[in-house]
Amino acid sequence: MHDRAFLVKHLRRFPLFSAVDETKLVKLIGRLRPRQVCASEPVFLQGTDGDELFLIVSGMIRIVLEPAGAREVTLAMLTAGDFFGEMSLLDGKPRSAAAYAVEDCELLSLLRSDFFEVMNGSPESIRRLLALLSGRLRQTNDRLQSVSLLSVRQRLAGLLCDLARTRGHSENGRGILLPKDVNHPSLAKILSTSRETVTRELAELRAQDLVAQEGRRIRILHVEGLEALLGRQDSAS
Repeated sequence: MHDRAFLVKHLRRFPLFSAVDETKLVKLIGRLRPRQVCASEPVFLQGTDGDELFLIVSGMIRIVLEPAGAREVTLAMLTAGDFFGEMSLLDGKPRSAAAYAVEDCELLSLLRSDFFEVMNGSPESIRRLLALLSGRLRQTNDRLQSVSLLSVRQRLAGLLCDLARTRGHSENGRGILLPKDVNHPSLAKILSTSRETVTRELAELRAQDLVAQEGRRIRILHVEGLEALLGRQDSAS
């Protein structure tokens, strides 16, 4: 567990707690519980009981909708400074989606009862939570719409742009290199499609000089070009 000074500073990074006074933050720290999750392991599964919020200290979390009898849909990719599990925190109902670690993650969890006890008398924090929740719902709606309306190539282009921003290593004049675990199988899983489809679509993006394959790693050569693909419908599927 990190020391108090680190945690106070770190919690300020979360929009949810940025307006909370230090006295409440210190009290909040006393209620946080550390949790380590290895890559590919679930933090929680859809439909399970949940009464805690999770804060990401390091690593990446994938939020997944798993409809019965249908292919899963990745709703969000979250990194350090993000939080998740807020729906069950608010209503105490079973988890509406699952959360999996994309890589080894360091998390902090906060029980529903502790959250409301500490946040009592802090309307600004509750207002921020509701605003953030509203934003999450809009993102989920957009994500579900993109699954039904956008081609695989467009969704792949959008995902690569997101990964370039959140996990890429920029190299002057050589684009943005993605980490080793961003590969064809992992991209296929996130996009809810087959590995063969991702391989085919990446080949098309390489032909357009938008990406390059270097061994098992992907290099983004032209982020703006990938973003431009999102502005039109094409025939790829």
